[in-house]
Amino acid sequence: MRHLNFVANMMTARILFWMVLFLPTCLALWRSGGERIWQSLLWAAAASAIPATLPRNVLVVVQWTTVIILPALLWWIGYAALNGIGPGWEAAVAVTYTTPREIKEAATLVIHTPGFLELAGICTFSLVTSLLISRKNGLQDVSPKRLKAILAAVLMPFTVSSLSAALGSPIPVLFLSSDASFSSLGTVTNLAMGGVDRALYGDLLDAQGKRRKGHAPHLATSASLAIFVIGEGVRAGGIGPQKAERGPWTKALDERMKVGLGTWLPTTCANAHATHQSVPLLMTGISPDHNAEASTAPSVLAVLKDAGYATAWISNQDTSVFKEDGHDFYWTISRTAAANGVYDDNLVPVAASFAVSLTNNASKPRAMALHMLGSHFDYIDRYPASLFPPEPTGLSADAQVDLRYERSEEYSAKVIGELGELLDRTTVPAFLVFSSDHGENLPSDHNGLKGHLGGRASIHDGTTTSFVIWNKAMAMTTRPKKLEPLLAAPMIAHADLAKVFLALADMAGTVFPEPEPKILAPLTLGEPMFRPNACALLKP
Repeated sequence: MRHLNFVANMMTARILFWMVLFLPTCLALWRSGGERIWQSLLWAAAASAIPATLPRNVLVVVQWTTVIILPALLWWIGYAALNGIGPGWEAAVAVTYTTPREIKEAATLVIHTPGFLELAGICTFSLVTSLLISRKNGLQDVSPKRLKAILAAVLMPFTVSSLSAALGSPIPVLFLSSDASFSSLGTVTNLAMGGVDRALYGDLLDAQGKRRKGHAPHLATSASLAIFVIGEGVRAGGIGPQKAERGPWTKALDERMKVGLGTWLPTTCANAHATHQSVPLLMTGISPDHNAEASTAPSVLAVLKDAGYATAWISNQDTSVFKEDGHDFYWTISRTAAANGVYDDNLVPVAASFAVSLTNNASKPRAMALHMLGSHFDYIDRYPASLFPPEPTGLSADAQVDLRYERSEEYSAKVIGELGELLDRTTVPAFLVFSSDHGENLPSDHNGLKGHLGGRASIHDGTTTSFVIWNKAMAMTTRPKKLEPLLAAPMIAHADLAKVFLALADMAGTVFPEPEPKILAPLTLGEPMFRPNACALLKP
């Protein structure tokens, strides 16, 4: 009987340690509201069972190691509570650049995040208790045969997944496509691989485009909030006064402009009709004529970082589109432009969490860039269908595409409106600059082109929408007047948006439009793919 009680205690120790490694995944998935939840839970449950089923002597070593690195585990829990996913390499690097003041601010932010204190307490208690039980009960343990059986069962799905990937013929495995970044152990693996890559290929990675440090003309002298939102596939006028009657959210934005809390900007010439070329140019303010510089130039966010801002990069897009080290916070909701069911409204609570100190009258200025999925195809995956009436019956396939695209734009207007509410809750000057990476071709254009990045750029995917919104505190300053010369232009360039962002942050003067907006794209079939051309020459 005593032996049975002892075994039960050792099983309790193993279960408690398993909980320490597994429960953070539950928090991350709860906060993410994303996809593949069951696959990710099963992946984390199985991965966490591997160290929990190790031989007792090894288990105790792992438990002690976990106690030593408990601050790192709590950091992961805090990051997951804020972001809904584990930290990546950029976030780990950012920690090494932080200051005691920034650590204090981050800790305050995390402590007030729902779920953090509760889970941090549970994991700390479970870890200490599991270690005390393991040490108290000597060398006796669950039978080695039973542990081996459990370990074999846990490893089997990983083995099948690896074989499936190697053979190129998928085998039904529940968590075959899970994202390991939802798991604390998965994050450790990813960070270790990132460190190995840096150790082995650091020089090569740096040669391929490590960005220069931003240089601000002066330090920020007062608190403010600056937000740069990068849309996806929004046509010129797609969110604007001509669409005000399409739905309530574009109409609300138009009403905001009418009462002086923002301004629509002229039609914008996109840097390119491909996201990977357009966004680096957009974020750095580099024109297509100097495209080669975009891979190493600092972003406007880096300029504000140098001015004393706390900065964040928050993405619901392909994370390979734009990378830059040195910011305070990195939050990734989706890592691919092809994600399903991961909507852009997930960006709003993360942005609000980062800005919370400003809404509470703190003094340090904050700036963030938000990268949306926007209107990336498939359009029906970009908005919750429940927000709109049922689709009319009898629509042709082309009409259905057009309808779903319009709804994706209207949903983007909703998300931006919610960010506008964040500006309005901020007592210091606050503003948001929006521009999409490029436009989009639709079936109703009848130009033989689909989406974007076709054999030639058209006026539909080569131009896009830009606008600015701000709060009452910003409206009372003279900064919006810096945009007046820009508003008179018939067309502006993407590079002008970087100037707008810095001008409203009081890091640049009056904004004058680029003399000849250009796009890095062919105007006719057969031309070189990425050569600068005047946007004025774009055809339907």
